[in-house]
Amino acid sequence: MNPYIAAAAVGGLAGLLMSERKIPHSEWITMFSRWTGPASTTEELKIRNTEALVKKAISQEFGASSVDLKFIPQGSSTNNTNVKNKSDFDIIVLNEAEEWHRPDRTGNYPTLTSASGEKLTNVYRPFRQRVGAALSSSSELLMSIEDGNKAIKLSPFSDARVDCDVLPAFRVVVPRGSSGLLTIPQYDNGIIFCNSDDESIISFPEQHLENGRRKNVDTGYRYKQIVRIMKKLRDRFHAKSGLLTLSRLPSSYEIECLVYNIPSANLIEGNLYDSVLSCASWLKNTLGKGYACNNLLQVHRVYSMFPHWGRSLLDIGKPSDVECCEIFVTRILEEVGP
Repeated sequence: MNPYIAAAAVGGLAGLLMSERKIPHSEWITMFSRWTGPASTTEELKIRNTEALVKKAISQEFGASSVDLKFIPQGSSTNNTNVKNKSDFDIIVLNEAEEWHRPDRTGNYPTLTSASGEKLTNVYRPFRQRVGAALSSSSELLMSIEDGNKAIKLSPFSDARVDCDVLPAFRVVVPRGSSGLLTIPQYDNGIIFCNSDDESIISFPEQHLENGRRKNVDTGYRYKQIVRIMKKLRDRFHAKSGLLTLSRLPSSYEIECLVYNIPSANLIEGNLYDSVLSCASWLKNTLGKGYACNNLLQVHRVYSMFPHWGRSLLDIGKPSDVECCEIFVTRILEEVGP
C-alpha cells in the first residue's frame, strides 16, 4: 500500500476515534447491567463437560495413584468473574504426594522437615510429562494440546468444549517470616510448579478462591460485578486503541486484584455507574502514592501486588505495572465520568 494512503487511513481512524461521541450516563448504566451477567447456561455446560473429560483422562492414566491427585478449578469461570461469551477454564492438577518446603528468612526449614536435596525440576518434569501424555492419549477429549510456558494448553476442535489450561503442580509449604523460640511458626499452603525455563513459581489458588467468594458476599455480590465491568471496559479500550497505542492494559488477574483491594463502601456505593466511578477514583488515588500502593494485596493475601515501589529514596519512578493500572483507571474516569 502507498505509505501516504496508509498514513491517511490511520490518521482518519484516529480522528474517528477522537471524535466519538460521549456516551451518556443512562447508556453506561444499561451497558453495565448487561455486562455483569456471568456465563450463560450453555457456556457453563461446556465448561463442566471439559472439566469432567480432563479429570477422567488424567485419573485413568494415574490409576490407583490418582488418589494423591487433587483437581483445583481456577480462572475467571471458577471465580465467577468471567464475562459473557468469553469463557475459558483453568484446572490445577495437584500431586499432594509431593510436598515441598521453603526455608524461612533465616534459612531454617519448618519443624520436623528438612531440605530434600532433590532438584525440583527432576521430579516435576516427569509428572508434567505424564499429565500431558494422559491428555494426548484420551480418545474422548477431542482437543489439540500444546505445552505452554506455564500450563498445558487445550484448544477444542468443536464448540462443545472450551479452551482449557491444565497446570500440573506440587504442594508447597511457605513459612511466614522467621520463627523464634517464643513464637508459634505460621505457614501458608500453596502450590509450586516450573515454567518452560525451569523457574519455580509459587501460587495460592485455594486462598484466592476463598477470599474472592468472601469479598463478594460481604459486598452484596457487587465485587464480582465490578470485576466483570472493568474487564469489559479493558476489552473496549483495547478494541478502540488498536495499533494507535503501545500501552499495555491490565490483565484479568490484575483487575481482579485491584478490585479486591477496594473498600466495601466504594463497591456498594449507589448504582453500578456510581460504584464504577467511586472504585476508579479510589484506585487512582491509591496507585498514585507509593506507600498506599505497596499495601495492595493479591487476592490470596500472601503477597503484595506491587511490593517494591516507594520503599526507599532509591525507588525513583513508578514500576511499569503500576503505571499500566493507573493509566487504565484514569481512562475509566475520563470516558465513563460525567
